[in-house]
Amino acid sequence: MMIEVSTRNPDRLAAIATWELGGASLDSALEILLFEHESLVALGRLSPRQLGALTESEIDRLEFVLRRLLDV
Repeated sequence: MMIEVSTRNPDRLAAIATWELGGASLDSALEILLFEHESLVALGRLSPRQLGALTESEIDRLEFVLRRLLDV
């Protein structure tokens, strides 16, 4: 399978790898970004009932992850 990537995106990925991920490889940076995206998608699929059933510990962990993902 051939994937086409614009010339701008590898540069953006390299900047993220360098400045936000402490010099990670491009492959590692891409893996992290994909994990973050998939995590946010999964979170968005939770129903209000599922969100309401989270324990305080789970909410604390979720808040930690969201702060990291959103850089708040």
